[in-house]
Amino acid sequence: MIRARLFGALLLATVAAVSGCTTTVDGIARPKGGSTATSATTSGPAVCDRSPDPNTCAEFQRIEPAQGQDLFAAWASDEVTSSQMLCSALSDQDWRQWLGEGFYRYVSGGGWCELWSADDQVAIKLGLYGASPLRDYLARFQSDPRLAQHTRQIQIASVPAMTTGLATDADGVGRDGEQITLAPHGGASRPGVLLIHLELRPPRGKPDTSTVDRSRIAFRNDLAGALLGALFPL
Repeated sequence: MIRARLFGALLLATVAAVSGCTTTVDGIARPKGGSTATSATTSGPAVCDRSPDPNTCAEFQRIEPAQGQDLFAAWASDEVTSSQMLCSALSDQDWRQWLGEGFYRYVSGGGWCELWSADDQVAIKLGLYGASPLRDYLARFQSDPRLAQHTRQIQIASVPAMTTGLATDADGVGRDGEQITLAPHGGASRPGVLLIHLELRPPRGKPDTSTVDRSRIAFRNDLAGALLGALFPL
């Protein structure tokens, strides 16, 4: 656990150096700092009450997503709106195939679209950062020997991508997950990345040392392909 926390702090410091990100209390890099979200008026129970910080959460509102460079322009103008677009990128049926019935979503104060399974064990967190290319992330991570051994350059849905994480993020014990940074335009040198974080937690009331079912987040490639098709069509 100490090793993981130290690695997480180092990882976030590196991400911040590349993108100017701030961090959430649970150690996830935020795509962009800045405005504080205001909860929107919605019918029914407030989903933001289930978020770690309801005061900086925005209730989900369906907004027709912009595509390609227009989406990054929306991000530069209003991160809450662009995050609502990410949350609106796919149909409810699509989200249900990965998260199950009763999933919920909101926009966190750091500019993330967060979608959670009803049992709070599986999360999909989506973000944008339009100012830096994937190449800059790769160069910074691979130049640091403390990070290089945990960083891989891969291809997902035919676009360049980077994954970063410890072996303990994929050991089926405690909190598991994947953190993927994609070059959605297809070129690692072009500014703009799409961030996909998958998170898997033990059941409520179980200790952090409990085993988790990693098959519940075995949809990385399908999710990335669907998002790229909806938001960055060829």
